[in-house]
Amino acid sequence: MKSHPKDGARPARSLHKSAPHRTVGGIQVNGIAVEYESYNERNAILLLAICHDVIQINSQPIRLSYIDEKDRSRYQIPDFEIVTSDGGVYYLEIKAIENLLQPDNLQKYSLIAKAYINQQLALKFLTNIQIEQKPLFDAAKLLFRYHNFPVSTQLIQQANLVLANGGMSIRDYLQASGNQLRDIYALIAQRHIAFDLTRPLNLSSSISLPNQPYEGVTFEKIVSSTRYGNFLERLAVGHVQADQSLMATAKGWRQINNRPQLWGVVGGFSELPPLRDANSGEFYRSPGRRRDSAPGQNNQNVNFD
Repeated sequence: MKSHPKDGARPARSLHKSAPHRTVGGIQVNGIAVEYESYNERNAILLLAICHDVIQINSQPIRLSYIDEKDRSRYQIPDFEIVTSDGGVYYLEIKAIENLLQPDNLQKYSLIAKAYINQQLALKFLTNIQIEQKPLFDAAKLLFRYHNFPVSTQLIQQANLVLANGGMSIRDYLQASGNQLRDIYALIAQRHIAFDLTRPLNLSSSISLPNQPYEGVTFEKIVSSTRYGNFLERLAVGHVQADQSLMATAKGWRQINNRPQLWGVVGGFSELPPLRDANSGEFYRSPGRRRDSAPGQNNQNVNFD
């Protein structure tokens, strides 16, 4: 990992753009390019961008020194720095929950958390299980398309007028205002109005001005969410208490939180069994060989018995 000069003008580390196993890129948030090194970091940016209390996101802001369990000098670079509207500054570590709860990683990050405390800095953990909560995560992916969509002062004033008496559905708002759906999504994405966070975001969703009655999503709500919230809060201040039930659940959280829907696969119902099992001779790496062995015009001998 190459270090930058200590001129304060660059992130604390360079991203390995040539590493094939990494997902590397950047996203514009409020005119600032926020870089990421994994899908989890990218997904975190999408969610943080719609938080009503997050006003700035910075990539890889500092290099923090700490002493590991073998008394060796190490350093750690947080994934993001978050600045909130109340003046709070938080350093954010994005991790997959199934990896973070490994015993070695728990010991490592408890030492790192204590180093943050000693330097009077605030560390927070944000994991994939918190980021990918449904239906909020689906809404975050949709709304990010409208994060930089032009929103006029007239559109904001109209929203304040139409929603002055309380919430309504997006469908009713469109009829009352004459706006287009993209205008509503832009107003939500840019935090001028809020929506019911407990339901999928669509035409039937209820919306209101912030806190009248619907509250916008906040950074604190995200990091404290799920059954892992309290555990991660304790880890962020250096306290580790092994919880076998949490660790066991972490291994299968995707199956628990994302149950099969009616259309679970393209072209068929998720609950129906496959027509037949593929045999070992049909697993080819070459696209050409897969094509030649596929049922149909090129291979009439494959059947579905």
